[in-house]
Amino acid sequence: MQRQPGSNQTSGEHQGIDNVLGLYGKLFELSGGTFSVELTSVKTQGDKVVAVHHVKGEREGKTLDADETTTIGECRSARYGPTLRTQSPIMLA
Repeated sequence: MQRQPGSNQTSGEHQGIDNVLGLYGKLFELSGGTFSVELTSVKTQGDKVVAVHHVKGEREGKTLDADETTTIGECRSARYGPTLRTQSPIMLA
């Protein structure tokens, strides 16, 4: 699951690999094909993985060019079973 903060067309919880990939496809679409993500480092932190990546994109005269951190940890949900939970503030939408 990936959580998108805010109140826009990409905000909310995106469950499962297809929906998470769909989120990134939507960000690519909204940016007119300029959205990109480059992984810069990956580290373990207890039972979690912390990934740092650089994101870029443009939309309606606004530019996103930032380093972001995604924390991934195994969790269990009665509804979805084992999942990966990520949180990353992508603010292009």
